[in-house]
Amino acid sequence: MVSDTGSGIPEEMLPKIFEPFFSTKESTGLGLAVVYRIIQQHEGKIKVTSKSNEGTTFTIHLPKSPDKIEERLGRPTNNFEPQS
Repeated sequence: MVSDTGSGIPEEMLPKIFEPFFSTKESTGLGLAVVYRIIQQHEGKIKVTSKSNEGTTFTIHLPKSPDKIEERLGRPTNNFEPQS
């Protein structure tokens, strides 16, 4: 879970925040779209709640078993090699 105490996300914008290139600031609008895609690829879920002038909370649920992820990716998930 990640939370802030900022101004919150207006309710009418919540359905759009995971769309690529959607932004309310001067940014590419790709950050949340990438996060959403990664979580989907790992068969997880992300939930957002926001209240005006109180802040926003993102809750991420990922599967406990890496076997599901390995099966989907077709390779072990713990096989990380340093980049040169």
